Amino acid sequence: MARFNEILAGRFNRALQKITGIKGAASTPQLATEIVPSFSLFWGAECRYLEGWNRFFLRDQQAASAANVNATRLRNPVGSGIIAVFEKMFYANTGSLGDFATVSLGPFTGDFAGIVSLAGRFDSRGNPSPSLSITHTQAPAPTQMNNFVQQIVAPVGINYDFILTDIQEFTLLPGDAVQMQTNTVNNTSEMCFWWRERPLEDSEKF
Repeated sequence: MARFNEILAGRFNRALQKITGIKGAASTPQLATEIVPSFSLFWGAECRYLEGWNRFFLRDQQAASAANVNATRLRNPVGSGIIAVFEKMFYANTGSLGDFATVSLGPFTGDFAGIVSLAGRFDSRGNPSPSLSITHTQAPAPTQMNNFVQQIVAPVGINYDFILTDIQEFTLLPGDAVQMQTNTVNNTSEMCFWWRERPLEDSEKF
């Protein structure tokens, strides 16, 4: 029989049980029905795994290619059941020419031809590899997403961070992709991403 105000998102109960070492049945199976006192626990990066998140990073370096620009795409496949949250994205102009870097975001189902298998995980307790599809290309005009998020000027030797505070973090849901690309041909580049993934709760699915 269901409880009154029963909590059905199990990862929150699991996080509380793990961090406090509680054994046995669910320690917080239902919401309180009245005003109750509470205290806050510090939830740092080391607790992301306990909250059900897996954290990953990618550093994608591409050499100069005559008449081509560089682009890296991270796509959340349709039906993956995963939500990704991007924590950090930065572009480094490692070439000899001034450049622009553009980030675009939107619904997309295709990949580039070049498969990137260099993604790593931050926490060895989680999944060893991400659920996102990661590809890159060198082309005169790579296909971009529907919406431009930001474009920045990138002088030679400058690193530019697109995410400076937690309010600038953004989600990537199934069926969407995010892409970073250069705008100057025949120039070397380095694109870096940090993100976390977890399964969508039933109430979050659409």
